[in-house]
Amino acid sequence: MDIRIREHAGPALFEAIFVVLGVVLALAANEWRESRRHRNEASAANRAITAELSANRAALSSAFKYHSGLLDTLRAQRQAGRPTNPGTFSRGFVAPAQLSSTAWQVAAETGVLSHMPYPAVLSFSRAYAQQQRYEQQAQSVGQLIYSEIYRGGPAAIASNTGGLASLIGTFAYRERQMLALFDSTLTTAEPSPTGSAIR
Repeated sequence: MDIRIREHAGPALFEAIFVVLGVVLALAANEWRESRRHRNEASAANRAITAELSANRAALSSAFKYHSGLLDTLRAQRQAGRPTNPGTFSRGFVAPAQLSSTAWQVAAETGVLSHMPYPAVLSFSRAYAQQQRYEQQAQSVGQLIYSEIYRGGPAAIASNTGGLASLIGTFAYRERQMLALFDSTLTTAEPSPTGSAIR
């Protein structure tokens, strides 16, 4: 009787081991696939965010050049004793950069950020936090300028060179800071077409 039990128990035990081993291998394979999918999503998000910040950096560089140029022009006109007129401001009294945060928002809303390295997420979040403050500044200044235009017209604003220079200088200063921050952020991210110098 014992011999019969051992004869049947042996194959059953091996079969049970193979079933358990199959389940373990299937779980391991599924975990590997999930891990690979998360890595691919994180890599794609990293590239999208890097590209977005690179485009934002280019827009900031253009705005910085415009505002710096305006400051030089206002300074030269003041030194020469020439009045400032609305025609001096080819892109407006101030021309803040138009920045995007779509890639960052999508990565955050879909949970992809949790699969990215913490230092990269921290670096990106600092850049986007500065970007948000810049956009809030642009909105506040825009409302102020529109209010002044409504009250006194463009010529009245253009004649207030001291106030204008102060506003424009604030933008130029923040843009220069952001360019340095974006350069630092992009240097630690995946390779992008952006150079490191403020241009």
